[in-house]
Amino acid sequence: EQLIIDTLCTNLPQTPNEKGIGDDSSIIDNTAICMDTMVEGVHFDQRLTPCDIGWKLVAVNVSDIAAMGHSPKWATLSVSLPADIEIGWIREFSNGLHSALQRWQVSLIGGDTTRSPGPIVLSMTMGSHKQSKHIYRSASQINDDIWVTGYPGSACAGFIDPTNEEGLQYLKRPNPPVNFSRMACQRELINSMIDISDGIHSDLKKLCKISQVGALIWPEKLPIGPALVKAKNPIQCILSFGDDYQLLFTASSKHEQDLRNCAQKTQTMITKIGVIKRKSLNEQENLILKDSKWPPPFFSHFE
Repeated sequence: EQLIIDTLCTNLPQTPNEKGIGDDSSIIDNTAICMDTMVEGVHFDQRLTPCDIGWKLVAVNVSDIAAMGHSPKWATLSVSLPADIEIGWIREFSNGLHSALQRWQVSLIGGDTTRSPGPIVLSMTMGSHKQSKHIYRSASQINDDIWVTGYPGSACAGFIDPTNEEGLQYLKRPNPPVNFSRMACQRELINSMIDISDGIHSDLKKLCKISQVGALIWPEKLPIGPALVKAKNPIQCILSFGDDYQLLFTASSKHEQDLRNCAQKTQTMITKIGVIKRKSLNEQENLILKDSKWPPPFFSHFE
């Protein structure tokens, strides 16, 4: 997947107001801009109603904006639909879409509609409000604490067990913690951040690679939410699935109380799960799950 990205994309000049490939969003003129695509059979199936799909398409983009410490402002929408799509599906999708746009106060300013000879394909581009402060993946510091928001792995619980109503709610209606990330960004409390779309292990690996650091994770500190209480392997769900659209970030230990204050003010749960360490010459030792082996990933687009 990374090879494809590297082949297709040319990075922007690394100026203070422009930063391109390598983060959840690009920064152009102090605005965060991202794009996410959802494909039927890959990103959604019968577990999600059309209303859920509309909500989730907005939420996954909001998550990318939040990972930069920004708040969303506008979006464009591209839909590719089969010719025999029912108008009821479109109405339901629209209801979920507009509920989410209203939830995060995002204006839909344009887009495109085409026919698809195969599955439904939905794509959204989103931009943020302008601001001078940004959070990148590349600024982790040695001895930074590693934190996560919310209960990662909850979406996995709903995916693997359709009777797990709480897990299904996380899977269908992700709720990225925008207010927390923006407040922490404005107060300059966070060094680096990434949204949890592919699982803690995969996304932490990306953050450490671009920051040129290693990481130690304490499995006993991982937050096990209500949706995971009955799961057969909650640690694998937390580390290896994704689809949570929560945030993983690193910060100096001196900011711990300030971070907890931000979390309290924005009603966001945060959990310290590890520490950033020096990069090892042995790549296998750069990411360590203390006293354990990393569980295998549930899914990869190109593997």
